[in-house]
Amino acid sequence: MAGGRIDGAVFVGGLIIGSALFSELFTLIEPIYKSGAMGRIFLNDFFGLPLGMTILAVTVVGILFIVFFAFLETTLGKKISGRTN
Repeated sequence: MAGGRIDGAVFVGGLIIGSALFSELFTLIEPIYKSGAMGRIFLNDFFGLPLGMTILAVTVVGILFIVFFAFLETTLGKKISGRTN
């Protein structure tokens, strides 16, 4: 499967699974779903942190995700393709 077919299949599968989960769990999350709009709220307001700490936390988490997925790419790429170097 080349040309983005796998990406498309994963997207459609996630869409179907997410829609099914939402419809099945709606009675549990209905109070949250129907709660009023909070207006414009930022992460630092939501978590009660200073702006600098929030920026630092988001940056660190972003870098950790990049490192983690680069590690996965090299590790799983070698196993899938059978490369040893």
